[in-house]
Amino acid sequence: MPNYLRARLLWYLGIEKPVNQETMTSLSQETDTRTLLTYSLRIVIRDSMRKTIALLLILVLTASSIIFLPIKAQSQTIVVPDDYPTISSAIQNATNGDTIYVRSGTYTENELKITKSIFLIGEKPESTKINLNSEKHDEPLYPEFPDLYRAIWYDRAMAVHADNFVLSGLTISTTGGDINITGFYKAGILEDSKKPPMCCMF
Repeated sequence: MPNYLRARLLWYLGIEKPVNQETMTSLSQETDTRTLLTYSLRIVIRDSMRKTIALLLILVLTASSIIFLPIKAQSQTIVVPDDYPTISSAIQNATNGDTIYVRSGTYTENELKITKSIFLIGEKPESTKINLNSEKHDEPLYPEFPDLYRAIWYDRAMAVHADNFVLSGLTISTTGGDINITGFYKAGILEDSKKPPMCCMF
């Protein structure tokens, strides 16, 4: 190994110091260059870190200043039977605030369950009719006397549990089940309805 390489290696390892002026000058210049490169690299790293931190701060401040406003879905009008063939299917696909407009005709439905704030509007009560089929139950009170005392009742024909529900322009008849409407409408309360007649107009 050449002497100058050996001297540099020993100097790097801290085993031996340079012995002559030429070696000392060479090592000194190399050390200055290495120190300058290291210092420059530190400056570049620090500047890069500062720029990154500044960018992160800008992103955080921008995100914190954004106000997320709820998007209110626009109400729509669903026409029966144009959009849906039955009133029950129209109710299933409606959302709060929608209007279900029922064209003139006779519609046979099973129990209607409504838990949405919707408008159920018929074209004309005289020509827009809903027949609700309610399942009938007939059971003996005393099994030993099946024909003496019997209990007969019907399932509910229509149940509404929603605020701001509007029903108008329809003639509704049931096979025996009742219609129950509960909920708030503006400042008033729609109280539970008792069993209505077999036919009623709204």
